[in-house]
Amino acid sequence: MRTLFVIAFGLLLAGCSAGVPPENEPTATPPAIADTSVLVADAELLIGATLEDYIEVTNQIVSGDTPVSAINGLTTPEWAIEESNGFAALTALGPNAATVSMSRWQLTAMRGRHTVVDALVSACLGSATTQFHVTVRLIPRNGALVIDEISPWEDSTWCTVSPSL
Repeated sequence: MRTLFVIAFGLLLAGCSAGVPPENEPTATPPAIADTSVLVADAELLIGATLEDYIEVTNQIVSGDTPVSAINGLTTPEWAIEESNGFAALTALGPNAATVSMSRWQLTAMRGRHTVVDALVSACLGSATTQFHVTVRLIPRNGALVIDEISPWEDSTWCTVSPSL
C-alpha cells in the first residue's frame, strides 16, 4: 500500500509540474526573421554577388593568400565553423592548386513577402572539370545575404545537362 501511495504521489507531482512553463525563459527569434534588411526585389542581385564573393574568397583561402577567417563575412557564425573545418581538412591533404568555380546557379525558393526571410539556391560548384550540384541556403544579415548552409546533392546531372547561366 505504501509503494502505491509513493507512485501515485510521484505521478501527481509529475503531472502538476509538466504543464507549468519554466520561469524567465525568453523565446528566441530566429535571426533570419529578426533581420528585415533585404528587400525581395534586391534578392537575386544580392544572391549572385554573394555566391561570386564566396567563390573568390574560397579560392584566395585555398591558395594561401587569405586567412580562413575571411570567409566569416560571407557566412553565418554557425556555417563559418563548417567552412573552417573544411579548409582544415583540405590543408591536411597537402598543397592544393585547385580552384573552385561555379558554372551556374538558380533561385529555387525564397520566403518573404517584402523582405527576404531566406532563399534556397541550386548551384553547380566544383573545379573547372567537375561540378557538384548543391543547395545553398542564404539569410539576410545587415543589408546583405550570407550563406547559412551548403548541402550537396547525390545526383549532379543538373550541372552537366543544363546550360550555363
